[in-house]
Amino acid sequence: HLTEATLTLARDDSFTEKSDIVDLSSLIEGICDDLNDAGIDATANVERGLNLMCRPHSLRRAIRNLAENGAKYGSRARIIVKDSETAIRILIDDDGPGIPDDQIEKAFQPFVRLEGSRSRETGGSGLG
Repeated sequence: HLTEATLTLARDDSFTEKSDIVDLSSLIEGICDDLNDAGIDATANVERGLNLMCRPHSLRRAIRNLAENGAKYGSRARIIVKDSETAIRILIDDDGPGIPDDQIEKAFQPFVRLEGSRSRETGGSGLG
């Protein structure tokens, strides 16, 4: 399973994906619709008409992964977008226990899973 995940990462097109301007509300609402269709409780709070230059498939995958994890460990996910003059912040909120302060740095390393059981039932390889 880990080998397959590594090969998927190596083939990942996000390194070559072209940037494009996307309507962030449409992108995020589409993610929530897909998650809801899959039985995952996800909601969005995004203002209309917010355009962003990004790599759309990569951004979609990142937001979806975070929302899925939020719903998995926190029963639901809320995607909130905050726009200011200097930045757009995308927040994924859930009702889970969160990441302990001493584990936050670890959470951003590839192949690291904070959930310690390594059980096949919990799945994943730490590439999310």
